[in-house]
Amino acid sequence: MIFKKKRMNIDKVTNSKIMNEIKVKCFIFEKDRVGTAYHEFQMGNKKNLFWDKDSILLKEELMEETKLGNFFNKYIPNYDYFGPSIVTKDTWCKLLAESKNESWIIENLIIELTPWVKNCFLEYDCFTILGI
Repeated sequence: MIFKKKRMNIDKVTNSKIMNEIKVKCFIFEKDRVGTAYHEFQMGNKKNLFWDKDSILLKEELMEETKLGNFFNKYIPNYDYFGPSIVTKDTWCKLLAESKNESWIIENLIIELTPWVKNCFLEYDCFTILGI
């Protein structure tokens, strides 16, 4: 999958509208968060910012049960389950391709994450996974 480098002037209202149109089953949006036991997928690399309103989250128990962290560890350079990990477009393309060789749950989690990632790459060159 190839992402075209395309800068869009997306204001926060438009971005929030797009976020509301993304359908999720396993992930949740920050606005729906209860507690702090989540892995946060954050657009860009916003150092020292947590629980960004455009983030998408995965419960810690789902991360453990599905072994998604193990999958990330194989393909994300310097992946840190407990800290920040940067995912570039190239790394995302690798994750997308390799997910097809993993369990159906890993493949489905990556498929579910894809619309959010595509939206992210319209504005940013990476996203950050903030570990538990």
